[in-house]
Amino acid sequence: MQARALAGLVTLSLLAAAPGCKSSQKPPPSVAAEGLNSDQVAFLRAAARGKPGVAEEFLGAVDINVRDADGRTALYLAAAGGHDAMVAWLASKGADLNAKETIKGWTPMHAAAAAGHDDVITVLAGRGADLEPKDKDGATPLNLAQRARHAVAAQAIYDAQNAGRDGANNPR
Repeated sequence: MQARALAGLVTLSLLAAAPGCKSSQKPPPSVAAEGLNSDQVAFLRAAARGKPGVAEEFLGAVDINVRDADGRTALYLAAAGGHDAMVAWLASKGADLNAKETIKGWTPMHAAAAAGHDDVITVLAGRGADLEPKDKDGATPLNLAQRARHAVAAQAIYDAQNAGRDGANNPR
């Protein structure tokens, strides 16, 4: 157990020291690897780190919608990490935009909203992701963005919801 904790600290310190890694940045979401083969783990980790070039190497061997032990897809991990280019790449390859993870019932849109990733929200909305899915507690991405006080992310969702409406809030 101590070795595992020490390995985690070493990993975090390496991430913090990596070129281009700001100390205020969070490390990429971890991948719950239980039950996955090495290609699946590598693909999910590439998505979590925003590395489409690396992820592409595994596309023939891995389903684009493979899930980790927590039910999170590559798209979810990329959205949670704020990697808008990775999100766009995965969406272009046919990733399920509305897949729910198994713990909270969050979609990639929930993950992006909760973390305040307005650029990811814009990409997901532009690709047709559901803007109002409800998690297991009934919360929508807009609710999560508002609770976390991510005003720009909340505005991105609001703007996407109203993109097809005129000033009278009527469908065009």
